[in-house]
Amino acid sequence: MFRCFLKSIQNKPFFLNNSNPSGTFSTTAYPALPKPLQNNKNQHLLLSKPQNFIPPLKQSPSLIPLNDIVNHCKRLSHSLLKTTPIFPKVSNSGSFDDLIEHLVSRYKHSSCPKDAKLFHLNILKHGFDSDLFLCNTLINVHVRIGDWASARKLFDEMPDRNGVTWACLISGYTRNGMPENACGVLKEMIFEGFLPNRFAFGSAIRACQESELCGLQLGMQIHGLILKSPYANDASLCNVLISMYGKYLGYIDHARSVFDEIEIRNSISWNSIVSVYSQRGDAASCFELFSSMQTTNSGLSLKPNEYTFGSLITAACSSIDFGLSLLEQMLARIKKSGSLANVYVGSALVGGFSRLWIV
Repeated sequence: MFRCFLKSIQNKPFFLNNSNPSGTFSTTAYPALPKPLQNNKNQHLLLSKPQNFIPPLKQSPSLIPLNDIVNHCKRLSHSLLKTTPIFPKVSNSGSFDDLIEHLVSRYKHSSCPKDAKLFHLNILKHGFDSDLFLCNTLINVHVRIGDWASARKLFDEMPDRNGVTWACLISGYTRNGMPENACGVLKEMIFEGFLPNRFAFGSAIRACQESELCGLQLGMQIHGLILKSPYANDASLCNVLISMYGKYLGYIDHARSVFDEIEIRNSISWNSIVSVYSQRGDAASCFELFSSMQTTNSGLSLKPNEYTFGSLITAACSSIDFGLSLLEQMLARIKKSGSLANVYVGSALVGGFSRLWIV
């Protein structure tokens, strides 16, 4: 009877074949049957002591198909979108970083509302709704397409925020002509104990420059915060402060004071202060600054650009006595620099000579 049972085992193997993941039985067993069962000459060894036979230990068949599936998905998929959410524990350590990089590179520059929705769905699908970097990027996408309701909703629902999160919202409001909202977000940021970074400060100052409600008073308070922060000597912030003070009558001295405090001035610093004096019709101060710009000892090669020439032309036109002479000097200087072909500079020259009735 036992011999018949043994023959039934040999004819119907009960192990799953590794190459047959469908679960059907095969004539080739996995793992392989012990040699006593394969060699008829040695069958008496098994039959003599069947109770003492211990098959060799092998890897569990139930684990092998899972590993094969994972490796198969990795080879066939064009991205990690398939393998990462299904098998997060067996994925490579860099898989999540690669997936995040893929999502950001695909959607961060998009201006399509449909892409913003897909980006948000992918974040939720892969469990990245708490990832600060992705959420900040999504806020920027919402801001770019003008979906303020979604941007603010996402901002309010974020469990954690950092300085970049606040700066994204402030900058977005400022760029889209909503300075009062930008100033309001800055106040919230400060009240919640966050120190604004240079981007948040810069966007808020621009908002104060454009706002009629916040205006100069809030801008001066922000300036006070900047002086107490690590960004007191930051050239980019000082440049924005120069423009803000230059907008308001009676505060040119404040703009000049900020300019004088800059340790390393760049071309934007010089253009900003020259533009302030140009808008006020102070040609003497403009050309004095232009002369200082050429002889600066900062070690930087500060060449005048189209914005410098535009401000100087405007300033020259405001001089009744020396306007024509200054314009002719500027024309010679512009020709020498090769900027005469610039549309902005050429238009400024035509406008300047027209104002002086010489065309």
